[in-house]
Amino acid sequence: MVESKINNMAQIETFQDGTIMGTFSQIKLDDGSKILISLTQTEIAILEVGFSGTPKGTLWKEDLDKFLDIFHTADSNLTDKSALELALQGAVTCKTISEIEEKFKGLRRLEKINDRMETLHRKRDSLLEKREQLAEKADNLINQIGGSLDQMSETVAELGVWQESLKIITKLLIDSFNVRYKTVTKELKDFLEDEQYQMDNDQEKESMILSMMGIVWSVYSVFTEAEAKDIIDNFKTVILDKYFSGAEEKEEFEKLFLERWDEYAEALDPKNENIVIQVGRIFCDHFFVTKAKVVVMGLVGMSFLSSTNEVKKSLEKIRNETKI
Repeated sequence: MVESKINNMAQIETFQDGTIMGTFSQIKLDDGSKILISLTQTEIAILEVGFSGTPKGTLWKEDLDKFLDIFHTADSNLTDKSALELALQGAVTCKTISEIEEKFKGLRRLEKINDRMETLHRKRDSLLEKREQLAEKADNLINQIGGSLDQMSETVAELGVWQESLKIITKLLIDSFNVRYKTVTKELKDFLEDEQYQMDNDQEKESMILSMMGIVWSVYSVFTEAEAKDIIDNFKTVILDKYFSGAEEKEEFEKLFLERWDEYAEALDPKNENIVIQVGRIFCDHFFVTKAKVVVMGLVGMSFLSSTNEVKKSLEKIRNETKI
């Protein structure tokens, strides 16, 4: 029997991956409860196991292809891991049955985010089709009036291709920000191992700044300065209107954001090899009253860099495929 302790939480009691006995793993959680991760050719399920080893009931199940698609869409680096390894990776961090249910049912929220991204890509494809139609109209106009190609490019621009692209990009950034901002509190609770942790108003602003900082940095990394200014102005207008009620509050927040930008900009230099720990340190210095542990700084920095790179990849894909 395989028995190993992971992070002082879960014990892997059995692990059979693609053997003649099947594909499954039994785990003993920190509170003494036992679960069984079981796979068939079409489905993956997690069952609660009694002390006698008999399954007591299904805690969660999912179509196997859909389960793999959720992880592979979120992180292409996970394609070399088996479905059992992916499920085990998530399960061993849980201490109780309720945490197992919460974590794996939460995969459906991730699936919804992926679906939202697919919807945005479909809108992008629609924009590409519209762009081709505009280009055809421009060619016809050139033949009719003998205008120059430069003149026709100006006509196409006037028809609103950039404005349509700007709407799609802004929507993507707003969705990304809302998801990231809402998860900061959850991540901090996980990092600090304190489910009751509550942020005050100043800490809320620091979390919002960190989330916005990743968006702004991604935009400047992909677009020209002029394009980035249009995109960020649109994005900031929507976010500030949503989270702040008056002009004075908005001005105070923008002033604070610019102050933090001066600090984060140096850490976000692409040549900086210590970007993870430096971003985490800047955030923690302003967020916590007392000095945070280095491990918390590292976790904050890693989470920031991971989410920021995902936004950057999406922006690069939109830019390349729409040829903005």
